[in-house]
Amino acid sequence: MSSLMIDKKLDSWIQKSFDASLPFLDQVPRDVQNLILEKAQIREYNEGELILRRGNVSEEFFVIQVGQVKECGNKHHGSYLEEKILPQGTSFGEASVLSGIPMSRTFIAASFCTVLVMAKATFFEVVVERPGVMVVMYRMLADAIHHRTQSLDSLLKPGVQGSLSTQSFMDIAQSFGNSMKTGLVSMNHKNTQAVVGFNSGMMVYARSSH
Repeated sequence: MSSLMIDKKLDSWIQKSFDASLPFLDQVPRDVQNLILEKAQIREYNEGELILRRGNVSEEFFVIQVGQVKECGNKHHGSYLEEKILPQGTSFGEASVLSGIPMSRTFIAASFCTVLVMAKATFFEVVVERPGVMVVMYRMLADAIHHRTQSLDSLLKPGVQGSLSTQSFMDIAQSFGNSMKTGLVSMNHKNTQAVVGFNSGMMVYARSSH
């Protein structure tokens, strides 16, 4: 009987309209927030301090409690090409924890901040206890993938110009492969131009000139 009551209560909040603009903590009810606070450790980071590095598999789940964190893309000539400020309540690291796939972004403290951190085993305990958390994470991930795909599709339209500061070349190459498209990608940086050709999704040509 108690299990059935929990399921009904859980259904009532996961069936609400999803607002992708809200951070993770604002997507879950108060009792789930309290559970995360109870299970997590609190870490402090100074501005500019590295929290999670791109290319590593995350063994921890993070939620920003106070302050802001900067999400960074690829690094080029010592600078990050893409940067996004994440507000308090935002989570990160969950996709890598669940899949074992290395992080595609680097996370750095944008200001002094405190972050709630859960080890993988504890994170799984919370997910098992409150499976609605997984629904929220899936919705947020699906929304991020949707916007990323839209951005890539616009870059791949014939004659469309764009900047690789917002999308990595590997993302574009993967999009060509997934869509089996044929075309040329021209990249310019300072006095150097590179052209890469794709045929039915396969990279078949590359040239660089000064």
